[in-house]
Amino acid sequence: MVKFYDAMRIKREALMLTQADLANLVGCTAGTISSFENGKDISESIIKCIKYTIKDMETKITEEELGPYKLRCACEMAIAETDDEARKEKLRTVAFSALKWQDMIDQRKRGNFK
Repeated sequence: MVKFYDAMRIKREALMLTQADLANLVGCTAGTISSFENGKDISESIIKCIKYTIKDMETKITEEELGPYKLRCACEMAIAETDDEARKEKLRTVAFSALKWQDMIDQRKRGNFK
């Protein structure tokens, strides 16, 4: 079973945020985010801020961007839950495809890809 702090790290990464980016949004230090993602106890108020900040970021994702984001999150969660190395490798391939899909969307938004 995936731990809450692992799920939040996966979501942060799927949103393409660094620990420092999330810390700026939440109003804490990157060290605090790092501690949380490594399973160390931090204040409940910071955890709530992280949770609501991630949720807010998710709502700002367009419908087009939601597909690769959800796919990558699902793959990362499945990778964290399995011990089967062959399955992990297949899931990593799918997650990488989701990143390429997201990159294509980003390029199109910037006008670099049609």
